[in-house]
Amino acid sequence: MELSWQCGACSKDNMVEFDHLLTWTLNDVLSAKGFICEFCGTKEAVYFTTLSLEKHKRTLSKYHPEHKKFYFLFKETLRRATQVNIRGEGFYGKSRHSNLATS
Repeated sequence: MELSWQCGACSKDNMVEFDHLLTWTLNDVLSAKGFICEFCGTKEAVYFTTLSLEKHKRTLSKYHPEHKKFYFLFKETLRRATQVNIRGEGFYGKSRHSNLATS
């Protein structure tokens, strides 16, 4: 899926392919998923992840939404993703990007 995303450094719109984001490590545990701006060349983080979160997402994808385990796994995965993003923004700096889908 390709969406428009505004660069935090140069404020120009980039078309970002969300199925093929780049990954770079921030520390031993935390990684950022994002893209490189076509205009200024800076790295823009879209979201942050850990190996544990990726494992939970894979486990969740095995179940159909009507399965009795899906609700619990979805809630746990969402909680972990929120915590990882808060930790990532604290490590990487305030979120410098502007999501055009919500503005």
